[in-house]
Amino acid sequence: MGFFQYSVLADEYAEYNDEEEPQYPPGNLAKATSKPVIPIPYFDEKEAVIYVPTNATTVSLECPVKNYDALHHGINWYKDEELMTNAKSAFNIEHRLDDNYTLTMPLVNVTGHVYSCRVMPSNVRHQITIRIGAAPITTTPKATVDPSPTIISPPTAKSGSSPVVYCLWLLLASFQGIRRM
Repeated sequence: MGFFQYSVLADEYAEYNDEEEPQYPPGNLAKATSKPVIPIPYFDEKEAVIYVPTNATTVSLECPVKNYDALHHGINWYKDEELMTNAKSAFNIEHRLDDNYTLTMPLVNVTGHVYSCRVMPSNVRHQITIRIGAAPITTTPKATVDPSPTIISPPTAKSGSSPVVYCLWLLLASFQGIRRM
C-alpha cells in the first residue's frame, strides 16, 4: 500500500508540473531597466569667509549646495574634521540645524577653525572660515573710457606757432597714429 501511495503522489506532481508557464522571448530578459538619473551636487564656491559683528552672540552658517536631492543625498557639518551633525541632528545641544541645513551656533571659540558642510555620498564640501569684526573694505580703482578719440589739430600760423611747434606736433601725431588734416 505504501508503493501505491507514492505512485499517486508522483502522478499528481507530474500533472501539476505539466502546466506550462508563459514563455518570454529572450529579448525581454536581456533588456536593462534604466536607473533614474541622480543629480550631482556641487557648490558655486568651495570656500567662504564670514565676517561676524563683534556684538553678535550667534553665527549661522549656510550650506549653499546646488543639485541637492533629499532622497539620495545627506548633509553633514564638520568643525575642522570632527563631525558636528548627522543629517538633521546636531550633536551639541547649543547648535541648531534648520530644514535648509543652516547651522546656528553660539559665537564662542569659533575663530581659528574651518567649518564645512559636506554632501554625502558625493563628499563635495563647502568650507567656511569665521572672522570677528567688519569685512575689509576693498577699493576698486575706477577708470573711465572716453568713447570718442581725441583729435589733435595741427598748429596754425594764426596761433603764432613756430616751425618747431609744428615739427613737434607732427612727431606727436605720428606716435598717436593721427593723420595730418
